[in-house]
Amino acid sequence: MIINEAILKSINEIGRITNYLEVYNHILEKKYYDFGASKTPVSTISSQLGEFIRNGDTKIKRVKQEGGTYCYYLTKNEQAVGIDVLTETLTPKPPLNIRTYLDDIRLAIKAGSPNVISLIMSRQSS
Repeated sequence: MIINEAILKSINEIGRITNYLEVYNHILEKKYYDFGASKTPVSTISSQLGEFIRNGDTKIKRVKQEGGTYCYYLTKNEQAVGIDVLTETLTPKPPLNIRTYLDDIRLAIKAGSPNVISLIMSRQSS
C-alpha cells in the first residue's frame, strides 16, 4: 500500500474529523505503511495531507482549527462530521474596488487636474 492509500484508508476507518497525528498513529497501529528509517514520518503524513488539498483532490477536505492547525475528513463522511464543526463565523473582507481608483485617475486626467496623486491619496484616506 502506498502512503496516500494508507492515509485515505486511515481517515475512513477513523470515521470522524481527525488530525495528522491521529492518522499517523492509525497507520502505525494497523501497519498500513512501513516508514522504514524515515526521520520525520509524522511530517510526511502532514505534508501528504496538505498535498491532497493543494492538488484539489475532492476525496478529502480540511478545517482550520484554533492555533492554525488543520483537521481532515473524507468528503463522503461530511454529513457525519457535523455542521457545527464545519461552520465558522467568518467576516469576509470587502473586495478592493480597483475600478473606482482607475475611474478617479481617468477623470482627473480628463479634467486636466495637475495633481492626480493628491486626488488618489485623498480617495484612499476616505
